[in-house]
Amino acid sequence: MNLSVSARAKHSLLAWLRTASWNRLPSETLKSLADFIEYTDTTSVEVIESTVAWIQILDARMRSIVQDNNDPSGTHVVVRAGIEGRIIDAATIYAGAASAFDYARRRRADLPATLLWDAVLGALRNMRIWDHEYPRLYQIIEGRQSNSSGPFERLARDEWVAKNDL
Repeated sequence: MNLSVSARAKHSLLAWLRTASWNRLPSETLKSLADFIEYTDTTSVEVIESTVAWIQILDARMRSIVQDNNDPSGTHVVVRAGIEGRIIDAATIYAGAASAFDYARRRRADLPATLLWDAVLGALRNMRIWDHEYPRLYQIIEGRQSNSSGPFERLARDEWVAKNDL
């Protein structure tokens, strides 16, 4: 069977996706973060809490993409906007984790209370995802900036409603 380069690459990628360790959450890391959140009472942990939640959300979304992409019936489609959204999710996690660095290095006395979209844009740049190469990602975030100050704003609002809903 003579496969083209792109077909071989797709075949290799699919084989890797089925067996790779990426498909398991870093449970020890998440447990350490959960313990930190539970036992910390001297600083705000909202950004860390939201980052952990976002990791779990991204995990579910990525599993769905892999499942849809491997659907033998061909009825599920992975669309560009979905992949772009997952890239933004990953940049959000990066930004959430990076927001704790100065606190962990004892350069700040407190963790940040919020995560702004500018931090997500910075994470994209740190991931070498440039605005001139992927302008749609930056446009999506720009649109989201007009609706919220940061990626965790809605998550925090939904959690508040769930806790306080009668």
